Amino acid sequence: MREYGQILSAIWRDREFRKMPTDPQWLYLALVTQPDISSCGVLTLAERRWAGYAEDQTPGKIGGALIVLESARFVVLDQATGELLVRSFIKHDKGYRNKKRVPAIVAAIRAVDSEHLLDVIAQEMAILDMPDDVRECLLDALSPG
Repeated sequence: MREYGQILSAIWRDREFRKMPTDPQWLYLALVTQPDISSCGVLTLAERRWAGYAEDQTPGKIGGALIVLESARFVVLDQATGELLVRSFIKHDKGYRNKKRVPAIVAAIRAVDSEHLLDVIAQEMAILDMPDDVRECLLDALSPG
């Protein structure tokens, strides 16, 4: 379980983030600071739990905020597996830069059920500047079996 979540102050310079209403922004910040977010940025969908974090939230409002976040590509959902990916989590968390954290990322990738989310993780890793041995290790985790 994570004890803190890193939020880069540069998020307030992100035009796409600033275009969104308050609820999706609030939800995004809530998602990246969840104690159960995996090392690759995956969470189990839990709209009711997240709605309980603020008095004026409801599962319906959370669902609407998720739609906005997904359309802006901040998150990717797989309703069939009940999983949510914070798309740029690996990039911003930078765990891949720490060789001691790489095994945790590998284990997190292997725990993902959604093929769709695994495809998105692979696309995101392809654009990151990381050592070849780390890239190979993470890409190997994406391979079936």
